[in-house]
Amino acid sequence: IESPKGKLKKFQRKILSEILNKIPPHEAAHGFTRNRSIITHAALHTEKDCVASFDLKDFFHSIPPARIASLFRTLGYPHEVSRILAGLCLHMPNAHYLGSPLQNFPFPRRKKILSLHLPQGAPTSPALANLCAFRLDVRLKALAQSMGLTYSRYADDLTFSGGKDLKKQFSYLRGTLSEIAAQEGFKLNPEKTRLMTQAQRQVVTGVVVNKRPNISRAEYDRLKAVLHQCAQGEEVDALFKQSLRGKVEFIRALNPKRGEKLLRLLQKL
Repeated sequence: IESPKGKLKKFQRKILSEILNKIPPHEAAHGFTRNRSIITHAALHTEKDCVASFDLKDFFHSIPPARIASLFRTLGYPHEVSRILAGLCLHMPNAHYLGSPLQNFPFPRRKKILSLHLPQGAPTSPALANLCAFRLDVRLKALAQSMGLTYSRYADDLTFSGGKDLKKQFSYLRGTLSEIAAQEGFKLNPEKTRLMTQAQRQVVTGVVVNKRPNISRAEYDRLKAVLHQCAQGEEVDALFKQSLRGKVEFIRALNPKRGEKLLRLLQKL
């Protein structure tokens, strides 16, 4: 995570509120968007015979600086202003600051890390990434409709769902999706490509969607064990407690009954 400091973060928040938040992303985008969330993304794919999940590799790093400047020009800003706005939203790490661990990476990886890119942790990065992926969403939505499927995207997670025919269509979907992504400047991560049928647990961005959006039993048990352990140990610091509360509230939104049990444990800390 590359979180900007002080004045730069203030400038980025201003760019976000005064410019980027006023431009709606594509309807298929559910990440970092008002009134949409992991849950609304997952809900679109509940009770489907088949769910196909794909991941965009190095999502933020895949968006070149020129594309960010071009986006601001498309919004009507002069060339020089667009260049300055883009510069405020981009980051190039200092190799000396990163230190010797960087040398352990292969050269292509080091080069990518040290290149100018959208930093994870900057307030503007998610909105800029969504807007830069607008044309990708348009094309993938059209692809899904042509195949009788539902499509949505949460950040770098792409999900398609539909009937039993998707099992036969999967190879075509994967190949066409890969081509479209490449044409739009993105690349699929083959290690995170999955096809899930109703015969198995269908998980979309951490949410089980077989019958309704729900949390997996394993995830519930894991958090419950952490809360029990914290209750028996020393006092939990405020930041960690806030993190636990966020997880509990997420589960409450999906499964109120389980969520209430976890909330009672949290309140004992």
